[in-house]
Amino acid sequence: MPQFALAPSLWISGILLTACHSTNARNQAGVVDATAPQEDSGELPPDTGPGAHAVTYYGDVQPILQQYCVRCHQPNGLGPGDFTDPVTVDLLAPALLGAIDAGRMPPPVADPDCQPYSGSEHLRLPTEARDVLSSWIDGGQGLGDPADAAAPVVVETELPDPDHTIQMPEPYAPTFADPENPGNEYRCFV
Repeated sequence: MPQFALAPSLWISGILLTACHSTNARNQAGVVDATAPQEDSGELPPDTGPGAHAVTYYGDVQPILQQYCVRCHQPNGLGPGDFTDPVTVDLLAPALLGAIDAGRMPPPVADPDCQPYSGSEHLRLPTEARDVLSSWIDGGQGLGDPADAAAPVVVETELPDPDHTIQMPEPYAPTFADPENPGNEYRCFV
């Protein structure tokens, strides 16, 4: 139950953010830049209209969630909500898009002065992926054919055979004292 404790507030903020957003500015890498000025061209996306591809959960959204979200948003994961469950994703869809547009998700990567780490490349959501999620929401959030479901992603939580383990000499609790990065604390331990 605790993993869904934030769902109502996320859902409400997602609706507010989704209702207020226009076309988002993106950086050169195609990542949504929530701090950039917003502009609205007034044009409809090219994939709307008769004969357009219907965006579905199984055919389009699930692969995006598996690549960028499920590593944390899974049963017993670090993030709230189980994004392997289409019912949960359907309920949280506006909040999900709102968190992406606000720059809260995917979370910021580690301090660039720190060492690169395995999987860090998955923490940037391309503009195209964000637009697929938006199209799915705008199109009524259809599930599509379960036969199109991708194979489940297995997220390893432990190394299978470590050759060395390191323990912290004492527990560490972040202070979040940096006013430049509220809610984040970058720290290299190795």
